[in-house]
Amino acid sequence: MSDVVISETTAADDDFVALFDRYRVHSGQPADPDSSRDWLAAATTTGPMRAFLARVGGAAAGICLVAVCPASLTLGEFWMIRDLYVEPRWRRTAPGAPGVTPARARRG
Repeated sequence: MSDVVISETTAADDDFVALFDRYRVHSGQPADPDSSRDWLAAATTTGPMRAFLARVGGAAAGICLVAVCPASLTLGEFWMIRDLYVEPRWRRTAPGAPGVTPARARRG
């Protein structure tokens, strides 16, 4: 199997937007790539979200969106996973299992 590469991404990445839209369809929503892109752009640039894309052999395999929340006791922040989706062909393989770890490692 090819290596899994997970990196922070934005709504400018067509593969990310397409995978996010497939996640929405998987969750019962109608396909709407344009609205998905608009929502992702707002949520990840001026909103509280950060987005990550997993690729296997260059192919988009999974996404993770986290909400950055204030943590008053530590005077810092914590990340709450809001959306986690792995394409069916990659489930029970590398992108799904370690998908949360890179987001945790990038925190701070």
